[in-house]
Amino acid sequence: MRLGRCFAVATGFMAMTMVPAHADPGGSEADIRRDRAHSNSVSAQTCNKNGYKRLQRGDGGGFASTGACASYAARGGVLFAPTVGVTRGTSGPCLPGNRYTCFSYIVNGSGFHPNSFLSFAFLYTTPQTQSSYFPNLITSAPSGEFTKRFGENCWLAGDRSYNGPVVVAITVTDAEGVHASGQLTTTCP
Repeated sequence: MRLGRCFAVATGFMAMTMVPAHADPGGSEADIRRDRAHSNSVSAQTCNKNGYKRLQRGDGGGFASTGACASYAARGGVLFAPTVGVTRGTSGPCLPGNRYTCFSYIVNGSGFHPNSFLSFAFLYTTPQTQSSYFPNLITSAPSGEFTKRFGENCWLAGDRSYNGPVVVAITVTDAEGVHASGQLTTTCP
C-alpha cells in the first residue's frame, strides 16, 4: 500500500488515507475522489460531541449544529479551531509615574490561517479602562501559530501608579476572520 493524500484540519489533526498498491501511482480520478471523501469524512467527525461549538469556517463564522458543521466539512470546507492562551511573564522595575514595564505577558495561539496578519483587541474588565486595538500587529507562522510578548506599565483607569487586580480579555483575529480569545488575571504591580 502507498500513502494517499494528507488532509490537515487547522487544529493540527492529521489523517492519512491508505490506497491499495495497485492504484495508479499518479492518482486516478477515482482514487482522488475516494481520498477526498475519506478526508472530508474524518474532518466532519470533528464536529461530533459538541465539537462544532469550538470550530469555525475559514471566514470565522461558527456553526449552529453538528449537522451544519459536518455538512460544511463533508463538502470540503476547512475547519478551524483556533486557541489563544495568555501567561504572565517576568516582572520588571515598576516605579510609580514612570513608563517602565511592570510585567510582561505572553500571548500564544494556534489554529489560525497560515501566514496571516493578526490583529489584537484588549478589553480590560478590572479595572475598567479604555480598550485597545492593534490591527495587523504580527503575522502567523506557516503552521498558523504565533507567540507575542506584551508589556504592562500599570497606567490603568487614569492612574499612573495603579495597584490592584487586572483582568484583561485578549481577542486575536486573523485577516480572514478566524478568531479566539484568552484571558489574563493578575495584579499590578
